[in-house]
Amino acid sequence: MNYTSKQQVLDEYNLFINVLKRAKTDLQNIGGNDDDVKKIKNAVIKIVESEVDSALEFADKTLHNQNWDNLTIGFFGITNAGKSTIVETFRILYDNNRVKNNDGMIVGDGRHDFTTKYAEYKFFIDNTEFTLIDVPGIEGNENIVKDKIFEGLSKAHIIFYVHGHDAPPDEKIVQKIKNYIGKGVNVYSVFNIKGGTGNYDEPEERVTLLDDRKLKGASLVEETFRNALGDTYQGNICIQALLAMTAYATFNAERKDLIKKQNKLLSYFGNAENVLSFSHFKDLVDVVKGKAKNAKSEIIESNAKKLHQQIRQAYRSLSQVVTGTDDKFYEYIVNINIIFSGATDGIKNGCVKVINEKFSWFAASVCDRIKNGGDNFDDLTNNLEDSIDVGFEKVITKEINALKEKIKEENKKFADLFFQISDFHTSFNFNVSGTDYDFGDFFFDAFSVFGYISAGFGIGSFFPGLGNIIGGIIGGIIGLLTTIFVGKEARIAKAQNQARTKISEVKAQVISTFKQKGMIGIKNELNEKRDELIGKINTAIKDLKTIKSTVEKIKQDLTNIVM
Repeated sequence: MNYTSKQQVLDEYNLFINVLKRAKTDLQNIGGNDDDVKKIKNAVIKIVESEVDSALEFADKTLHNQNWDNLTIGFFGITNAGKSTIVETFRILYDNNRVKNNDGMIVGDGRHDFTTKYAEYKFFIDNTEFTLIDVPGIEGNENIVKDKIFEGLSKAHIIFYVHGHDAPPDEKIVQKIKNYIGKGVNVYSVFNIKGGTGNYDEPEERVTLLDDRKLKGASLVEETFRNALGDTYQGNICIQALLAMTAYATFNAERKDLIKKQNKLLSYFGNAENVLSFSHFKDLVDVVKGKAKNAKSEIIESNAKKLHQQIRQAYRSLSQVVTGTDDKFYEYIVNINIIFSGATDGIKNGCVKVINEKFSWFAASVCDRIKNGGDNFDDLTNNLEDSIDVGFEKVITKEINALKEKIKEENKKFADLFFQISDFHTSFNFNVSGTDYDFGDFFFDAFSVFGYISAGFGIGSFFPGLGNIIGGIIGGIIGLLTTIFVGKEARIAKAQNQARTKISEVKAQVISTFKQKGMIGIKNELNEKRDELIGKINTAIKDLKTIKSTVEKIKQDLTNIVM
């Protein structure tokens, strides 16, 4: 869209605000009783509210409280890069209302951060009024002035980033630049070639400012900024700011350092115009003149870009808040099924192991009593039943506790992956990670296998009359001990072998019956709780789809604004 008036931008801003406010209402009206989905919904609402606040702040700083009639240019850079020197040179050359014989007082001496708050200077170039903003430098006492940096840059329609080193800015500085500038304004880099008067005392040093080494450095600076800022980057300008400022300045008497430098440079170059020409400052002036001549369109276009940046930020925040949530839910369901299946198998295998171990003990005990002439096996039979029941309870206790822990672990993983929405927007803080919250916590209050056991589960519940069966077997075996046809040791050995065989047969029947009947109650109990938990997730998925559908509509409305 081509913007020709301030009102077009303001109308577009009002559309943006209305979309966000309507979005909040639409989200609030979404139903659903699930507390966890409400957390998601409220998280999205908080992001929308944050974007509304951000948009209102943007309007106050950029749209409503800004002069739409004259171009504002911000000079920004690291401490001592030469920002104030450049601004002062513009004042010297074009501000006829400045106090005479007072030049150089806004320029630092390189020993500390001279600019601690942004300053605005208004003057005319070719009858066109414009404003220059001298923004505090970064890499000094930056925490003290960062709010002033943001405030100053928010007023600028164009930004000139002043770079004062031959090497391009490192990655850390580039990231700072991107954080401060964003993508809502056009940016030029100004490569301020540093050098004192001693750099120009020989004739061969005054042939050209831009020798091969400086041109190579400028090329690297330009490449770095283009890669970092993309389409908003408009190009690089090389100057020597100190020479430019000293050419026509009438320095304050307090600035003896600058007066001394000025006198030397004028003696080297012959006159002020030669100094200014050698500095290439006119290249920067030409760019500013071109922008000032088209000030109205530059201002409107710049503010429209800033608005679009604000809209894109809202779009990104809304996109990220529900990205991949369906996958997280379905992954959770798969893992819950695996966990419950593992618990069922663990109980079955553990109980079978208990049966094997207790019957092995029982067989050994029966054989030992046969050997020693015992004829009463009731205590062993009772101990067998009791020890199996106790063994079952231990197995089930262990597996259910493990099940609970695995679900807690899965819940935490789910919460960590899904609810860390705070990363998506710097002004929004919502994070349940590290709290006592567990998705599906209801499960642990309602589920007790021990209650199922106390209601009648035990070996007798699926294999009734075990004591009578074993008693009958033992009775028949004892009869072998009274036969007169073989010796005593042979009778004992035969009785022991038959006892082992019959006990083994009963054990096999117990295991078979346990797998077919004994596990039914346990499986049903576990499946019921699993289905209850998964049902909760499926309800959450349904409600989440409604939230996502609403978010997609909001995103489409935002897209329509900038088309």
